[in-house]
Amino acid sequence: MKYLFCTIILLASFNNIQAQIVANGSFENSSINPGLFAQLPDGSTVIDDWLVVKSIDYIGTLWTHSDGNKSLNASDIGAITQTFITETGES
Repeated sequence: MKYLFCTIILLASFNNIQAQIVANGSFENSSINPGLFAQLPDGSTVIDDWLVVKSIDYIGTLWTHSDGNKSLNASDIGAITQTFITETGES
């Protein structure tokens, strides 16, 4: 069995200020409704703020999600990417 590996980034809170670096981290926002699921090919940008690098399944109502109403899966190795700005020395 093969799994889709995702990087999980924890968002830190300092002095009651929360910085959200990753956009659309639960994959909720997109230009499509995946229904049960939708297969997204390499190069797809239908999930807001994400680029599909290696084909994935965008899961809608196929199963219960741990966070929100959408999730990702792949029958083979899948990959998505997002670019964001960081500052040296900052948390």
